[in-house]
Amino acid sequence: MRVVEAMITCLIMISGLTASIYLSSVYTVTESAELEKAGMNIITLLDKSEVFKEIVNRRDNWESNLKLLIESLLPADTFYNLTIRSALDGQVIGTFSNLPEQGLTVSHDSVSIKTTATISMPLKKREYVPLDTILVIDVSGSMNDKLPGDESTKLDAAKEAAKAFIDFLNATRDRVGVVSFSTTARLECGLTDNFAEAKSRIDGLSAGGWTNIGDGIYTANDEFDLNGRKEDTLWVIILLSDGKANRPQNPDDPDDEEYPRNYALNASKESSAMGIRLYTIGLGAKSDIDEDLLKEMVTNGGKYYYAPSASDLTDIYTMIAQDLMFTIKCDIIIIELTIMRAR
Repeated sequence: MRVVEAMITCLIMISGLTASIYLSSVYTVTESAELEKAGMNIITLLDKSEVFKEIVNRRDNWESNLKLLIESLLPADTFYNLTIRSALDGQVIGTFSNLPEQGLTVSHDSVSIKTTATISMPLKKREYVPLDTILVIDVSGSMNDKLPGDESTKLDAAKEAAKAFIDFLNATRDRVGVVSFSTTARLECGLTDNFAEAKSRIDGLSAGGWTNIGDGIYTANDEFDLNGRKEDTLWVIILLSDGKANRPQNPDDPDDEEYPRNYALNASKESSAMGIRLYTIGLGAKSDIDEDLLKEMVTNGGKYYYAPSASDLTDIYTMIAQDLMFTIKCDIIIIELTIMRAR
């Protein structure tokens, strides 16, 4: 899992490494330099992206794999003790050593310390969090209505804003999907890095029918469950609706207005349990929107936005895109390494 998420720059950054190297009992320049070089080789190994991720995420067999890699870099007759801990909470992630249980001391019968190098260094990685985003778009009949003071329909505005959002994504790491909903929901485009295809599916949307917000969310949840990338990826739903949930109907009481509302709320709770960040947008007149529901559906750091006009809607999708673009993963570990040469 991630050690922490921070809202900072959206450039991939690897911080400069600062190290203080302390050499004790330097009997010969050759010995100390060799140990220092071995230590820095180990630090360089730990700073490699894949090795770093194995440590932070504690992948299967990471400890034994790391021990083998470290020992392959050491000269003969060299002993080490390595502690890795989180700089965020101080927790020890792992300790590695090839020292005998009794340790090495100058008074030991068969071995004594000749040279020791100790390296203490923070390693920090900051990188983009890849996005899997599903745009859940209302295509109920009222989406054919025009927005106040605008010649475009609500659906036209939704299409343009959704396509503008996609333009913020990066096809080398991000994916997008499209779900439409009216009386029922439909997966228009599964998660893909083919952004042109996703935009084409958005252009093909047409309005008609009732408002089944819950099915829209459930359909997106199902796509994440089947095709969402599980590791190091942020799952996002952006829900747009201009109305109040009125489908599905309660089979025992068709006049039960709370039934479709609770159905939508339960769908968002499933999203929350899946770790999905859910944003919601209400479009058009406030009297037509169930803002309380849309606010309650927000999950895992998402937000509710109100868009009275087409320009507001585009601005909102842009704000969400920027919110996501500035989400990065920051992992920091402290390396404490002591290397000893015996004679």
